[in-house]
Amino acid sequence: MVLSSDFSKMNATERTAADFTRCTFETFSSDFYGDAVFSSISQLRLFDSHLVATANGSTFGSGTIFDFGVNSDCRSGCGPGQFGACEAVDGCFSCMIGACKPCPIGTYRTEPGAVLEAQCLPCPSGEFSEAAGAHNCEVCASGSYVTLLASEVDGIGTASRGETCVACPAGRETTKSGSIACSSCSEGKSSRVDEPCTECPKGTYAFVAGLGECPKCEPGKFAEDTGSLGCTACGAGTFSAEGAFACTDCEAGRATAVSGSATCSLCPAGKHSYAKSLTCTTCGVGTFSTEEAESCTRCDNGTVSSGGHSSMYTVWLWLYHQQGAKLVYSLRPRDTSEQQHVRSLPRRVVQSRARPAVSTV
Repeated sequence: MVLSSDFSKMNATERTAADFTRCTFETFSSDFYGDAVFSSISQLRLFDSHLVATANGSTFGSGTIFDFGVNSDCRSGCGPGQFGACEAVDGCFSCMIGACKPCPIGTYRTEPGAVLEAQCLPCPSGEFSEAAGAHNCEVCASGSYVTLLASEVDGIGTASRGETCVACPAGRETTKSGSIACSSCSEGKSSRVDEPCTECPKGTYAFVAGLGECPKCEPGKFAEDTGSLGCTACGAGTFSAEGAFACTDCEAGRATAVSGSATCSLCPAGKHSYAKSLTCTTCGVGTFSTEEAESCTRCDNGTVSSGGHSSMYTVWLWLYHQQGAKLVYSLRPRDTSEQQHVRSLPRRVVQSRARPAVSTV
């Protein structure tokens, strides 16, 4: 085949051109340039056409297609997102008719006629194609990032040839579309999968960056503000449970002298305390208290307490005359479990049920 044009007509509108679509060229020879095609000034446009190799199966030699003055335009018959099974022949391509392959994952092609895989373009930064044969790449949405494999969930992706778009892992975020990496949440913040970073709620904290969840304050500590980097110990006379945003005063009848307390200790019988007390105070002489008491109770008439005890004691004075008119008395506690304490009382009579007045033995 010979194509020629007048030298005076070298512009694209007047020169000779020949289009061949789905053609097979075979059994060709020449005694000059161009075994198959000799093109002078004219342009050969070959679409989805095939040049058969030599009879002995050897590859095409240089000069199979000879162009003078104009390059041939050779394309496959493949559509967008595909490329042909083609072989370079001089400045042209010989393609297997109807044979097309899809562009690989992570690439795309919007135009038809590709003859090489290299004509499938890599997806640009922030875009991806997760299926072969893509016409265009998709933009990765906010909260996600472009990476090569869906199993790569470390938050660090790829700047080119993205194959998939995955959600940012916990502790990382991206607030704009087309991201190739997720940023770590700063101290005092956390995030769940595919969610932006938010400040730690009251009662929690984050002392390092990149946390997926803010841990709760330990018992005895609190965080009163959102976005806290740490928790503060409760002062003496107060306590807190886990995850507290404020400390609670010890109730009446309880106390703690230690900062960072998770609970307040009960005041034992014979002692008392007011709210927010550091220690329990011993009841004075003539008063008593039960366990967890706010205040001490005064002893009834006919009873006695030496202080620091949980009950009062009734005193009886038994009088009888023996030789020498000796005076004897006896103490009998209302609570027999505290008889030992009764025995330690001072030997003096407080009140007599036998007579209105007596003297101390």
